[in-house]
Amino acid sequence: MELIDGITPAVFAENFWGEKNQGFPCLYQNMKNGHTSTREIGDFIRERAVIEDAYTKSISKLAKTASNSSTLGTFAPFWQVIKSATEKLAVTHQKLVQKLHEVVKEIQKYGDEQHKKHKTVKSAVQGTADVVTSLQSTHDNLNKLKEAYNNRCIEFERLKKENAGPKELEKAENKYKKAMEDYKNCIEKYGKYRLDFDKKMTDSCQQFQSLEESHLKQLKDFLKQYNVALRECQNSINTVHNEFCQQCDELTEIKLIEMFSESKGTGKEKPGPIEFEECDTSNIPMPDPEKKKKKRKKPKPNKKDKNGSPGDSPDLNTPKVDDEGFTIRPDEETTTNQRDSFYSDSDSESDHDADEKTRKIHVEIKPATNDGSIPNAATVDDIKKSLGNLTLSPPTLRRDKANGDVKRRIQPAMRSSTQSSGNLLDLDLTANASGTINLFSPPNDTGSSATTPGSSDYNGAAVTILIDTTDLLHSPTTTGDSLPPAIPPKQRHSLGGANTPTSLAGFPPPRPPSRPMSGVQSPVPGNETPPILRQDSSSSLASSSSPFGGSSIAIGTSRGPSPLTLCMSDTIPIAVAFSESVSAYFKGTDQSKCLVKITGDIMFSFPAGIIQALTSNPSPPVLAFQIKNSSRLEQIVPNKQLITSDLDQTSSENQGYYFNMSNLVMLLKNKAGKNVAASYFNVDVLKYQVKAETEGQSTPLHLCSYWKCEPSTTEVRVDYAFNGTAMDQTVPLNNVTLLVPVDGGVTVMQSKPAATWSAESKRALWKIGDVSDAAATGSLRAKFELTEGPSKPSTLAVQFSSEGTTLSGLDIDLLNTSYRLSLVKKRFTSGKYLSES
Repeated sequence: MELIDGITPAVFAENFWGEKNQGFPCLYQNMKNGHTSTREIGDFIRERAVIEDAYTKSISKLAKTASNSSTLGTFAPFWQVIKSATEKLAVTHQKLVQKLHEVVKEIQKYGDEQHKKHKTVKSAVQGTADVVTSLQSTHDNLNKLKEAYNNRCIEFERLKKENAGPKELEKAENKYKKAMEDYKNCIEKYGKYRLDFDKKMTDSCQQFQSLEESHLKQLKDFLKQYNVALRECQNSINTVHNEFCQQCDELTEIKLIEMFSESKGTGKEKPGPIEFEECDTSNIPMPDPEKKKKKRKKPKPNKKDKNGSPGDSPDLNTPKVDDEGFTIRPDEETTTNQRDSFYSDSDSESDHDADEKTRKIHVEIKPATNDGSIPNAATVDDIKKSLGNLTLSPPTLRRDKANGDVKRRIQPAMRSSTQSSGNLLDLDLTANASGTINLFSPPNDTGSSATTPGSSDYNGAAVTILIDTTDLLHSPTTTGDSLPPAIPPKQRHSLGGANTPTSLAGFPPPRPPSRPMSGVQSPVPGNETPPILRQDSSSSLASSSSPFGGSSIAIGTSRGPSPLTLCMSDTIPIAVAFSESVSAYFKGTDQSKCLVKITGDIMFSFPAGIIQALTSNPSPPVLAFQIKNSSRLEQIVPNKQLITSDLDQTSSENQGYYFNMSNLVMLLKNKAGKNVAASYFNVDVLKYQVKAETEGQSTPLHLCSYWKCEPSTTEVRVDYAFNGTAMDQTVPLNNVTLLVPVDGGVTVMQSKPAATWSAESKRALWKIGDVSDAAATGSLRAKFELTEGPSKPSTLAVQFSSEGTTLSGLDIDLLNTSYRLSLVKKRFTSGKYLSES
């Protein structure tokens, strides 16, 4: 039906009548259904907003994945375009979510107003409802009276035709007249109700129609807003797609190659040709014949044979001989290369193996004379004297891992004693007594059979002592009984065997490799200190200033790679510390007035090797973690520059996060630049506040103080009680101290247990120590004698700490197998822990 001259047609007033008068209940029920429609359309738009929000978060996460993609190669500019387009899509859908939420809020507001309006309309149409009820009851009564009238009329007429008696006719006539009168009265009553119903029903229909028109208009407006939000979102998406396509078209293959060449180019100049140049010999001076003669007359003496004959000719083809006719070997020049020095900080073992080949003590067996006699056979004492000059304990090094400096640990040179030097080569020195020939000639100044380089010869390098037994094996003067066995290289650090009286404990242990090998360790001599291998992060984090302190160092084992030499395939060790602080204010004996605030922070400790491991990997694994029992927290403040909430790993009990790896690497690089020698770097990632329970149940130590202040004395009593239920795991409170300020000129203090009074600060100090379940409650009493009393009750303070647990009960799990938790440290301390009487 169309509008005529702006007048709204009375649709409801024309279509909701009927014999049974059911129009009013139908319209009233329709009004109630309008509120249901409002609620359902609000739920629909809210659900659409939830879907869009989840999609927005997924798109944002995808954009961060694009930002962490490789920036190498010619394709790198495309990642920036992809990231920008993806972020714009996320922003577009986020705007849609905001608009949908605004529509939902308006619908909720309208629903509340609609409910109030329905109550008003219900009161207004209550009269119509009463008229409808009366009309229906009158109509039903009218039908009954009509039927009764018809029955009386029929019965009266039947008696008249049958010529019944006068009494029966009179009786039937009276009933007939009474039924007719009741019937007529009911008709009149129904007519009155009908007129009243007609008027009130018309007014109610107009009210219902007006209410329904405004309701439908409002719902259409909500749908229009919903449609506009979707259309704007779609237009923005089309704009983003068009920009993305345009940017992709602009980045042609040639442009990408040119951009890569400009940023990574190594130069435009090609190498030029190199021409042959003649050697310039014009500056070479003429040789001086006088210097040449002097040089021939005075040859340079040998380092080992400083007392040799000065007239010997340095003929390379003729071997040198001493006074007794024995050959003198030429000197082996001491290598000064840095790789041969024991102080080299290289971790390679090839240098150490090269040292074993070059640094030896050569034992030379002098041959017999031409006539077959043995010149000057040496005695046992001479041999012992000769071997006594051997130095077996060169200086060693120790690298300090804390600051990267190399410290020299000089061990005193241990010379072989008379008995140990005799057994050094495992020779049978008693062979001379049984008639066998001695293997060594007596020591003399012209040529020694064994070279014993001193500190000036090896310049502080660790000399590896090897015994060359080749001459012994081929000498015709040795016998099978006196032949010593060859010492294998693996036993160079334990030359003193079971028969050696003096142990070589001063000999330095081998330097461990940069990456300890797993498996069976090589045996260590009984008196030697085993080498301390590089440990896992738990032992490397011990520091007095770090929350990771207190770990012990394991000896001879390694649970993971070195923190300084991590590779791409290594599982990176991560250490985590939970540090919390509890502040409380106790007022009198009422625990319900206790004010509690518990805050904490989470710190990650990364090994220094993670920088190289992440930068060398084009796609480093994202470090993700999950905070357990996060429902106990009231507020969480993450480090937004480093971590982002992970909705996929977030639930009502747990909170998931993942690191921005590029920002993390940049931060670690900055820390490494400030402290190059550090093995680990600590990073604060999250702060939180714990939900406090009522009546001080979250406090680990309950306090209650009492003061009795008089002009000459002041008495103080402090009761405390240990509350282990406040902790995740019940552990003792350590170093509990209580400080009570008292004014009024204290002259004498009597306390139980004993306390310390400070006249300068006017405070009494109790050092309670540890408080646990074993001593869960206690009381402190003190009496102060005053000269300027009375005192004023003051606020007392308590300090304590605890290791191994937290008050929040938080825990952590890593969500990536490329990382592992090597240490989880938990502790809490007291903040402002106060009590007043």
